[in-house]
Amino acid sequence: MDSIDREILHELSKNGRATLQSISEKVGISRVAIAKRLEKLIENNIIGIHAMINIKKLDYKVLKVEADLDEKSRKLLLKRLKNCPRVIFATEITGEYNFELFLCSFELETIKMMIEKIIKPYCKKIRVTLSSVPEIPHFIYLPVAPIDEDIQPCGEDCKECSFKELCLCCQFSEIYKFKKGIEGGE
Repeated sequence: MDSIDREILHELSKNGRATLQSISEKVGISRVAIAKRLEKLIENNIIGIHAMINIKKLDYKVLKVEADLDEKSRKLLLKRLKNCPRVIFATEITGEYNFELFLCSFELETIKMMIEKIIKPYCKKIRVTLSSVPEIPHFIYLPVAPIDEDIQPCGEDCKECSFKELCLCCQFSEIYKFKKGIEGGE
């Protein structure tokens, strides 16, 4: 990444919907050059193009989970949570716990079930704290799928998922829709 790429990213960070023409005018290179550079940044996983969601406006709840995991358990848990739409952030930390997750949903019951059934089995010890919704950044990336999709945002087919009988995690699963009265239930 060079100084031109940084200028392009600076313009996009101010306005993610900026046109190639407007970026071109500010950076001083052609639209074609801007497009090629953006394509390269995307291919190299330096940037991603996604809708960002303001979870505060949607009244989401956030829980912070600190866990002590061995290396094998950490890798397995990360694999399991890789595409989970409830995970805001996951990282290694130092101190009493060595792993931290921030999880969100519009109801706490969803996150509690996820912690009990999916996260706790991997942990030597765990501490859960109700957190506020992030003040910064205002918008975060969370995968969202249409309600009628067979495959959920986490990538699981609910019919095949090992948690289908317990799942409150995915607001799009049949058991969740029934519980919450979505689409004519209640």
